[in-house]
Amino acid sequence: MNNSHGYLIFGDKNKSILWAKEKASTILNISINTLGSYQDFSNEDYDSFGIDESRRLKERAFMRPLAGENKVFVISSHAFTVEAQNALLKLFEEPAKGTYFFIITQNLNNILPTLISRLVMVRLEDKSISNEEEDIATDFLSSNPAKRLLFINKIIEKKVKGEMDEFLNNLESMAVKKIEKKDKIFISTMENIHKSRKYIGSRGSSPKLVLEYLALSLPII
Repeated sequence: MNNSHGYLIFGDKNKSILWAKEKASTILNISINTLGSYQDFSNEDYDSFGIDESRRLKERAFMRPLAGENKVFVISSHAFTVEAQNALLKLFEEPAKGTYFFIITQNLNNILPTLISRLVMVRLEDKSISNEEEDIATDFLSSNPAKRLLFINKIIEKKVKGEMDEFLNNLESMAVKKIEKKDKIFISTMENIHKSRKYIGSRGSSPKLVLEYLALSLPII
């Protein structure tokens, strides 16, 4: 089984931790029940993951495994500072041999697109994306700006913020699936969705203008 060296898991925290542990037990070739006492497995939870934590993680990541050939780090945090994320970019781009990372967060609002581009994104929310929602997001990404604007008008007419947030989440998930190469186009796409999610919840902002900007700025995928 091929495993990526880095995963970004978002959504339900308990599901995310269990998913990471199941993958870790496969990578380390040990029972999931013995992970807690295994020397080459680390599971840490933070309120905020900062620059000091990122430096310690980098130091530990390049130490040799103690018990086997591989090491696994599961890092769960409500927030990751920009400084910490920038410090981790090269670590996730060029990880030490046999080292695997599972980064867990409940939302992507504060995760840099450049960091997302270096990790495999896994969505484990209570509400999974339906086939219809997937088709809508896919159609939006592949449509020209004029067709996108018509769709935005339909969303705005309903005036349901939760539906707008869910639409942005679905766009993000489908963009990850459709853009296989994590290049400048991918980073730009994630940045625009990230900004839209941020501004759409700001006081005094116009959801219509935010989503129209998104419709015009996203590349046709």
